[in-house]
Amino acid sequence: MSLQLDPRRLAMLQAMGITLWLPDTAAAPVAAANPGRTAAAMVPVPARPEAAPVADSPAASAPAAGTATTAPAAPVRPSPRRPAAAAQTVPPSAPAETAAVAAAATTWQLAPAVHLYPQAAGEGTGGPWLILLESVNPTTPLAGAVGQLLGKMLQALGLDTHPQVWLAVLQRPGSSALPIAAGMAGSLAPVDWQPLQPCLARTIAQVQPARVLLLGQKVAQTVLERSEPVGQLRQQRHVLHGIAAAVSYDPSFLLRTAQPRRYKGETWDDLRFAARLGGKENRHES
Repeated sequence: MSLQLDPRRLAMLQAMGITLWLPDTAAAPVAAANPGRTAAAMVPVPARPEAAPVADSPAASAPAAGTATTAPAAPVRPSPRRPAAAAQTVPPSAPAETAAVAAAATTWQLAPAVHLYPQAAGEGTGGPWLILLESVNPTTPLAGAVGQLLGKMLQALGLDTHPQVWLAVLQRPGSSALPIAAGMAGSLAPVDWQPLQPCLARTIAQVQPARVLLLGQKVAQTVLERSEPVGQLRQQRHVLHGIAAAVSYDPSFLLRTAQPRRYKGETWDDLRFAARLGGKENRHES
């Protein structure tokens, strides 16, 4: 071996508990070519006696030799491509969903009118009623908390004994909950939603109501093609397809409001106002 340490240095290293690991034959020419620097070059080598065995294994020595060249090419480059591939899966479905939502939001719809009290044995004083409102129960509009409140309102007016009280539910554009509401209400009958204006004209022609009662701001504004709030539309005689119409608050609003006594009182006034409407003179207006 070409590495030579004087006995004094060897004794010092052994006294410090440092094992001197000599390079194999591949490193010998380097030491021979620089005899003047042999001692200086070998002093740092014993300072890592514990790391030397790791360097002897092929798995550890391979990265040490190519760290500068192989580290940048490790799995760093493929990782940016994954988010790009995931993002490409979203746009194809987005246009179809947007088109479907846009198509559903183009018009209001109307469900077929429901005969509320078909077993009523009353005389039907004042002529038939047609009530329009929004409801999550289009085939059973008197179900649920809102429907029960509506039933109490009509009962207070004596309409629970009226044989000609009809109710049709409106569905606003873009709504997706109401078509399945019949099942939620305990009825499996499908809802035959139709565009509002032609369906409303057919319903009025079939029911021949003496008056139409519009409950709710959006319903009143849409059907009457007005923009005023309910507070300005109520207590007025409107005309819808030649039939007298009245406006009042939606029962769902009466359950939400912080002033139920006030608005329930106004609703009762509106119901009595609607009851006074009717008669042949209403049909002469356009």
